[in-house]
Amino acid sequence: CGNHIHLYDQCLPILSTKRMLHYMAKKEYFDSKMAWFFKKSGCISVDRENHGGTSKEIALDILNNGYALGIYPEGTRNSLVCKDEKLNEIYEYVKDEVEFKKFKKLMKKNQTTVSQINLLLELKNNKKISRNEFKKSIYNVDKSLKEFVNKNIITDEEYENSLLLPIKYGVVSFAEKTNATIVPYAITGKYKFLNNNLKITFAKPFKIGKMSLEDANEKLKKEIREIIKREN
Repeated sequence: CGNHIHLYDQCLPILSTKRMLHYMAKKEYFDSKMAWFFKKSGCISVDRENHGGTSKEIALDILNNGYALGIYPEGTRNSLVCKDEKLNEIYEYVKDEVEFKKFKKLMKKNQTTVSQINLLLELKNNKKISRNEFKKSIYNVDKSLKEFVNKNIITDEEYENSLLLPIKYGVVSFAEKTNATIVPYAITGKYKFLNNNLKITFAKPFKIGKMSLEDANEKLKKEIREIIKREN
C-alpha cells in the first residue's frame, strides 16, 4: 500500500514483484476503455457509492488465501487535475492571469496535490497568508509550503502532513483480520518519458501484532510520508 498520484500507480508495484497483486480500483475504471487492463491485471472493482459493494469480502478472501492485495490507503488519487470541482475552485483565484488550459497543464506538470492545496486554503482562510500570497503559491504549491516552513508560517509537521490525504483504516483493518503483512511504499518522480526520476521505494514490511489500529495507521502514514519527503 502506498501513495496515489496517477492512474498508472499500480504498474510500479506490479513490476516490482513476480506475485499477482490484486489491486482495489474504483468501479468507474471497469466502465472505461481501459477496463480490459484492470480486469486482466486482477483488480477488484470497488463501488464507492455503495460502500465498496462486495469488494471488502473479496479482499479479505484474497488475503486469507495467502495472495497479495494492493490498496491505496488515501482512498482516492491525491491529484488536483483529476478533481474537477477542486480544480475549478482554485482556478477562480487566477482566472484573470492565466487561461484554464495552460493552468491545468501547469498543475499536471507540477503534480499539484489536493492535500497541499487544502493546506494552502487553510492558511489563507486563517489569515496566515494574504490572498496575493495564496495566488502566487498556487503555481508551485510544494515549493511555497517549504518556504512557509522556513518563514515559520507553518511547522515541519504541518508540511509533512500535507504530503498525503488522510489515511483510511481499511489497510490496517484488513491486516488485523487476516494477519497479513503490510508493505508500505511511495512513488516519487513524474510520469514522463525523459528526466522523470520516476521511482518506487519500499519501506520495511510490518505486521499489526499488538499495536492498536490507531498506532498501526499512524505508522503506515509515517512510513509512506518519510519516503516522499526523503525522495523529494
